[in-house]
Amino acid sequence: MGILRKKGVALLLLLSAAFTAGSQEGADRFWERVDGLLNTVEERLSPPSTRPEAAPRSFSVRNDTPFIIVNIYIRRAGDSSWGDNILPQPLYSGRSYAVRLGESFDGASLYSIRMVDIDGDRYTKYDIRIEERSTIPLGVGDFEFEK
Repeated sequence: MGILRKKGVALLLLLSAAFTAGSQEGADRFWERVDGLLNTVEERLSPPSTRPEAAPRSFSVRNDTPFIIVNIYIRRAGDSSWGDNILPQPLYSGRSYAVRLGESFDGASLYSIRMVDIDGDRYTKYDIRIEERSTIPLGVGDFEFEK
């Protein structure tokens, strides 16, 4: 299938998904589908890497808490700063957010991921390896107690 045809199919899928989004939950599913579709199109149109330690292009963070998540942060293990929030809209319980990694990430490094819920509670996984197209769940077992 040619690149133009792939883009046409992607646009058709996006438009059809837009007509199915009638509620907040429907809208959330719509944006998850859009993000997943964009990841898929980007991955298929990008040339494959020849380096085995190349950065994974995408992975997902899943909210396994019963709470609404408002922030997600990712940093290289050992970095002192969490940087900017990468979550553009609230992430409801049981939902996943697809993350596209930039050039600064590599498959050989360890990373930490933090979610912050609507009450300001934090859920963090430290020193994990991120694999291509993996899903990283964060739940109540990852809750950080304040000291």
